[in-house]
Amino acid sequence: WLDKADAIKVGPRSAGALPGPACYDTGGAEPTVTDANVVLGFLNDTALAGGSVPIRAELARHAIETRIARPLRRSLLDTAYGIHNVANTAMMRAVKSVTTYRGRDPRDFVLFAFGGNGGVHGVELARTLRIRRVVVPPAAGVFSAIGLLFAPVELTLTQGFLRRTDAVALPDLVAEYERLVREVERQMGASPGQATLRRLAELRYAGQAYELSVEAPPGPLDPAWLRALEQIFIAEHERIYGRRHGGGNAIELVTLKIIGAIPTSRPTRLARQINVGRPISRERMAYFGSRFGSVATPVIARAQLDRAPRGGPFVVEEYEGTIVVPPDCRAWLDDGGNVVIDVADADRTSP
Repeated sequence: WLDKADAIKVGPRSAGALPGPACYDTGGAEPTVTDANVVLGFLNDTALAGGSVPIRAELARHAIETRIARPLRRSLLDTAYGIHNVANTAMMRAVKSVTTYRGRDPRDFVLFAFGGNGGVHGVELARTLRIRRVVVPPAAGVFSAIGLLFAPVELTLTQGFLRRTDAVALPDLVAEYERLVREVERQMGASPGQATLRRLAELRYAGQAYELSVEAPPGPLDPAWLRALEQIFIAEHERIYGRRHGGGNAIELVTLKIIGAIPTSRPTRLARQINVGRPISRERMAYFGSRFGSVATPVIARAQLDRAPRGGPFVVEEYEGTIVVPPDCRAWLDDGGNVVIDVADADRTSP
């Protein structure tokens, strides 16, 4: 939609499943990000999800043309690309909230792109954040559901324990941690030693209204353990907030935490059969912005990739989602069936 200054906005309202994007032809008339991706050629312009969701590309073009492009006096493709980039910007802010704003540099990470459209937006999002590599897992559209099936059973319990670290009674600390361990094992139905246990703590400088959760050091709970815990907190506070307080600032131990996990007996990786699909041999025009313009872009299946990097542009179509590899990027299939994309120019693009 356009605001009063004629700036493109994406969200917070969503078309949802009903009425859905205009291209679904289920009553939606407002342009959506899906419509923009259809216009750009990133998404199949006849059907999605293995043909089960028919697409009418002319409805996507009409919605964007009449509601956005014409009022802005811009071309249809440039407008659709603008919508795509505005959506990327919204996602970039979400990524920054768990990286940059917490003292972590996105360039130190790999971007996992999942969901049906994660592979459509992943590369340009990574490029903006200067992330060098994107990984799109098998069955990306149902990745979270698969995670629930494959993940170990895990339980976290916490206990308030507000004390200055220089005034902690160690027997009380030992008793509380041991009680949390017993309660975690009881609630998980685990026998002693069956669950993998992690010990954490939340601390703050005295007078602060917020605390930081840190991994507690191993070993017995003695005075040396407390000093080590203080140093871990001080280092984490400096890493996130860029400063450490002097030795005269007391540290408060606010919360004790135990995380218990029972490993699953299920396989630890998806079967390679999930990548097997009929080869696709077609192409369509896709628009990659003013730098590359409209390019004839092959459309393939995941199984048509192998360990040898393939240069873009190309689109990988699957039942669960779509992956877009721009002209200046390369992608291949790793041993786990993941599509791995190397992002060009990631180091030279300002976040």
